[in-house]
Amino acid sequence: MLHIKEVAFTLALEDRILDLDYVGCIQNGDHEVHAFIHKDRKIEALLDLTSEEGITIGTVKVQLDTHPFRESYNMRGQSPIRLAVTFDEIPSGYCAQYQHRDWWSRPAFVTSPEQLPERTQSLFVKGKTGYGYILPMLGDKTKTYISTGTKTQIVFEMTAYTEGINQVRDCCFLLTEGKDLYDCSRRVFQKACELKNIPMKSERSYPEMFEYFGWCSWDAFYQDITEDKVLEKVEEIKSKQIPVRWIILDDGWLSGKDQCLASFRPDPEKFQNGFKELTAKIKKETDISRIGVWHALGGYWGGIAEDSQLAIQNKDNLYKTKNGKLIPHYNPEKGYGFWRDWYSYLKEQGIDFVKVDGQSALKNYYRNNEEIAKVAAGTHKGIEKALMMLMNGNIINCMGMAIENILSRPVTCISRNSDDFVPDAEQGFQEHMLQNAYNGLYHDNVYVCDWDMYWTKHPDAAKHALVRAISGGPVYVSDRVGETEPEEIKPLTYHDGRILRMDRCAKPTTDCIFASPLERQALKLSNTVNGTGAIAAFHISNSKEAIHTTLSPSDIYDLAGEEFGAYNYFEGTFTRMGREDKLPLCLQEKEYALVLFLPLQKSVTPIGLVDKYMSAHAVQAIHETGCGTEIVLREGGLFAFYKREAPELIFLKTGNLTEKEERAEKKEGYYLVDLSEYKEELTITIR
Repeated sequence: MLHIKEVAFTLALEDRILDLDYVGCIQNGDHEVHAFIHKDRKIEALLDLTSEEGITIGTVKVQLDTHPFRESYNMRGQSPIRLAVTFDEIPSGYCAQYQHRDWWSRPAFVTSPEQLPERTQSLFVKGKTGYGYILPMLGDKTKTYISTGTKTQIVFEMTAYTEGINQVRDCCFLLTEGKDLYDCSRRVFQKACELKNIPMKSERSYPEMFEYFGWCSWDAFYQDITEDKVLEKVEEIKSKQIPVRWIILDDGWLSGKDQCLASFRPDPEKFQNGFKELTAKIKKETDISRIGVWHALGGYWGGIAEDSQLAIQNKDNLYKTKNGKLIPHYNPEKGYGFWRDWYSYLKEQGIDFVKVDGQSALKNYYRNNEEIAKVAAGTHKGIEKALMMLMNGNIINCMGMAIENILSRPVTCISRNSDDFVPDAEQGFQEHMLQNAYNGLYHDNVYVCDWDMYWTKHPDAAKHALVRAISGGPVYVSDRVGETEPEEIKPLTYHDGRILRMDRCAKPTTDCIFASPLERQALKLSNTVNGTGAIAAFHISNSKEAIHTTLSPSDIYDLAGEEFGAYNYFEGTFTRMGREDKLPLCLQEKEYALVLFLPLQKSVTPIGLVDKYMSAHAVQAIHETGCGTEIVLREGGLFAFYKREAPELIFLKTGNLTEKEERAEKKEGYYLVDLSEYKEELTITIR
């Protein structure tokens, strides 16, 4: 399906656009070279195709005949290289993730390359007998997009966002095909990370602090944040016994001038005593142990204030653009010097981590100054070196979903997966779901995906909570003072604030990938935890009519097992089923559902703590003993299990070695034991 049949090559120079003549193709096993020339301009170009471990690597080489003395014309700054590629089969369906904004992507569902959006940076395709995945790549100078093509051609455009380039030798794209769509994406990103010398998600370290529940100031105060307001919110968190263990002081705390950073210190009118007393007070008087601050990758949105003492003191570590902007330098060592100095100050003030925003603005900062791939690589190396040294790598990367950011971070683990949660947006939940669900298809390969904060006092609060539960990422809220609802949080956390985080980013099931859930189709998200599968289904369609669908263990691509029990969380029912069996589901307008698929055990199948969305997370161990089935739970709660025959005896043992016999209540297909009084780890034996 994705074997290249024909290629057309176009160059946009400073004076004109040239269509290059095709010379021919040389093949040698898995190596294939398509050659192009322009005789009058003495231009030579190649598309070099190699195959490694089933991945096709497309490298573009262009050499212009420029003269050092006479006037010559180099490549244009914007999309100077254009390849129109025809494959041996025209796919029947396309799911594209495209940059609708510089820093975010969203999906498009189309049936022809001529419908593909501009700035597509990830493309899943469906063929007659399988699937394919195409990743426009980041090179050493340029990045590549897929652009709107023709009925038969997929178009790649390469750009460095700067003029004056006369030669390019960069990877343009990676692609593969196979029966497993998710595996196609994984294998392509594995090769991309290898080429860019960065780790896959599985090789990155997830910060322990983000295993706990958090709060962010943004939607509570926006830029009108002050020390008094923060303390007022912290007092509410304490008095309501909300298990927040970390907080972020978002935009609004900085000392700025005309959207530029003027000092490392916080705004003295909002935080009269700096941060040191504030952070010490919060950590001493509450269970909040980690405090972070927000900043932009440019320092602030507009960079560094040119007439500030900060600019003077850090002049050796700043880059001045042609239009006079000052930003932290892309040179890794110079950039490191800037971030080291700022983070050293913040650490001394009791700040433990950062949220770094505006990362995909690099192309705007450096346009017509430096090549995008070079500045992205250097910038991320510099800031992450300082992060590892002074913040233990604790960061939420944000507004950074351009491919130059995704493929340039050398260490850090968490990356925001969508545009902001917008509390008052009319279709806010619908758009939030659309972006997060389909961005996770590719973003999850390299990062733990952050689905953003939300409000617990909101018309969609319960839906947002369920989404965070299945997301696989950090969970935090941004409630205003007085508006946090503890009951909305309880299904998401344990008593100590630890969240019930799942194994990976939640992703759409295969039957949802090539058709828009805004039409008459449910959006079904799958994930796994402790060998259990989960599917959360949502009616986010523009249609007001009921949507009928089915759920099956086979919908979850990484779930093992042949015989399952299906636990419907909201209905409280349990049904036995085989791997390929389908559970019918009807969703009315704006409705949602959650079903857990538990591989059946020989004797007892623990469903887990059913007062939590992801109940199976609480099951820490299962042992068969001479006394029965022994199950270790992380803490107490409403514990459910399945057993073919009625249990003869249920015996409980807690950490202080006290033993107690319990009784089980028979429910619809399963048994329930109320262990809510226990806050610590416990062992329950069922015979």
